Amino acid sequence: MITLLGGSGFIATHLARHLDVLGVTWQAPARGEPLVGRDLGCVVDCAGITADFRTRPYDTVEAHVTRVAKLARTCRFDRFIYLSSTRLYLGHPRSPAREEDPLTLSPVGAGGLYNLSKAMGEAVTLTLGPRGHVVRLSNVYGLGSEPPNFLASIVTDALVAGRIALRTSLASAKDYVSVGDVADLLARLAIHGGSEAIYNVAGGARVSNGDIVAALARLTGCSVSVADEPEGWAYPDIDITRVQREFGFAPSGLIADLPDLVSSYRKRLAT
Repeated sequence: MITLLGGSGFIATHLARHLDVLGVTWQAPARGEPLVGRDLGCVVDCAGITADFRTRPYDTVEAHVTRVAKLARTCRFDRFIYLSSTRLYLGHPRSPAREEDPLTLSPVGAGGLYNLSKAMGEAVTLTLGPRGHVVRLSNVYGLGSEPPNFLASIVTDALVAGRIALRTSLASAKDYVSVGDVADLLARLAIHGGSEAIYNVAGGARVSNGDIVAALARLTGCSVSVADEPEGWAYPDIDITRVQREFGFAPSGLIADLPDLVSSYRKRLAT
């Protein structure tokens, strides 16, 4: 049995469909449903706060730390898989960033709080020993990811408004991974377990804003503008050797996937 927490969310719904294809039994308890005393099998915790963490600081701490500690202390399960974030590597001095690298975190601002809460959730998970696994996800894309997610926002703007107005520089770049690749990896880890405590799950190479909007302009005919004195991102490349070696992880690339992604968004917007 696999228990999906946050079962109505973006990643969990894709994972549930993938488990159905594999013929694997799963359950997705409703929010607030009592779990104490139940046999949860392998828990995949997809219930974190994502794009709206800047306006929900207390919910972020509750979701990433308090709730996870309560689950670890009071529930029965064989394995617990905690979804963390490669945002923990923001400003990391080493590229590519590896799972074993020390992290440098700051409590300043909403982003600092988010990163610290994810790190604390990781620490709680790792107290479980071999039963606990941390998956540090990069920026996950696919149909069902909604604005204010950056990629979903600019794809929607390209299709609906016919223009993209960037507030970040064209040179800014970060790693992206498809939700299909994430679902497949999480299913493998849930079903078979893993030999490591922490896994980076990412595309393995940064993609620049410039490359993304250029591809969207070709696909949609949209115009592109960049704000005066735009912000910049300082993300390192993410090392994925560990999941490649253990699970044969071979992620698809964002630019190669954009035609299908745009087509999917276009069909949904037309309905």
